[in-house]
Parts: sequence; C-alpha cells; structure tokens
Amino acid sequence: MIEANPGNSLLLGNYARFLKEIRGDYVKAENYCARAILGNPNDGNVLSMYADLIWETHKDKRRAESYFEQAVKAAPDDSFVLASYARFLWDADDEEDEVGENLSERLEQSFHHGAPPMPSPLAAAS
Repeated sequence: MIEANPGNSLLLGNYARFLKEIRGDYVKAENYCARAILGNPNDGNVLSMYADLIWETHKDKRRAESYFEQAVKAAPDDSFVLASYARFLWDADDEEDEVGENLSERLEQSFHHGAPPMPSPLAAAS
C-alpha cells in the first residue's frame, strides 16, 4: 500500500505505529513518522508518536518537547496526545532528577575523597 501511495500520511503513520508497537523497530518507525509529518504536518497523533520516538531513542528532550508542543497545538482536545505529552514531561523530569542526584553524589565524593566533610566557614567562625 505504501509503495502505491508513498505520500499518504495516514498509511505512513499507521505503518510507523505498527513498526513501533508490534515490531519494536524504533529506527524505521521514526523514519515513517517523519515521512507522515511531511505529508500532514498537523496530525497530532503522528507528531506525538514522533516526539515519543525521539525521546525514547535519542533522549533529546528539547527536540521531543518541540514535537509534543506541535502535537498539542494540532490536537488540543485529543486525550491521547495530551497524555503522551504529560508522560514525557514526567519521565523527562524523573531523568533530570536522577542525573542531578548522580552528579551530586560524584561531586560530594570528589570533594571529600572519603574524608569527613569540613564545617562551613560560617560554622567554624561562630
């Protein structure tokens, strides 16, 4: 069907969903989503799926969020699009928290090198 209708955004989007959800082929799914978006840049579901693929495969928060925002503008009443965006925001926030915690632990270890922490200058002066 796609060979006969290479610019049909509905077919491209449906095939992208099949690749993502059934085959687990995120790379091909991302490619077909991009083609579907070229055919219909206002399809909120495809924009949302593409954003999700970008986040899952590349962890590119800025780019994924941009596509999610486009999806919400294209389909502001679509509960699937809104839920996908909310899940992304939750996941991205959790990931930032984990990165921050790991960074804090590494910094603390590198500053103290196993020695007990020194009191702050204010505490020592009082």
